[in-house]
Amino acid sequence: MKSYFKALVIISMVTFTSCQSSENTTAVEMSKLIGTWKLKSITGSDVSMNVLYPEKLPWFIFNDYDNKISGNTSCNLWSTSFSISNNTIKFNKGITTKIYCDSEGESLFLKMIERVDNYNFDSKNVLCLKEGNLVLMKFTRK
Repeated sequence: MKSYFKALVIISMVTFTSCQSSENTTAVEMSKLIGTWKLKSITGSDVSMNVLYPEKLPWFIFNDYDNKISGNTSCNLWSTSFSISNNTIKFNKGITTKIYCDSEGESLFLKMIERVDNYNFDSKNVLCLKEGNLVLMKFTRK
């Protein structure tokens, strides 16, 4: 029992110390991103959002514990990992389920997500995923 208690104390100290020292930019950035986001707008098509996504809008969830993102492309489930640092973000090649989709919305969403290299939040706390200075997609909290 004593060795169990010692191990618990040591693990707690290491965790507490690492949490204090991890108060870096990436941790602060992740805290803003954690949660569920719903697509508000997307560039790259002259077709309206209602036509691109007739059933439902794409959405995803940022998970901070494993740097994964998962959600729905409007038609299929989607998941990938990502890296983040100082407002730069890069999504790795993702995986999707293979349900047939009638509209071009899913392929546009996946194409745009691959191009993303940075992000910011606008004055209304909308998440803007960008390539350079070009806003590719905007998301609101769901």
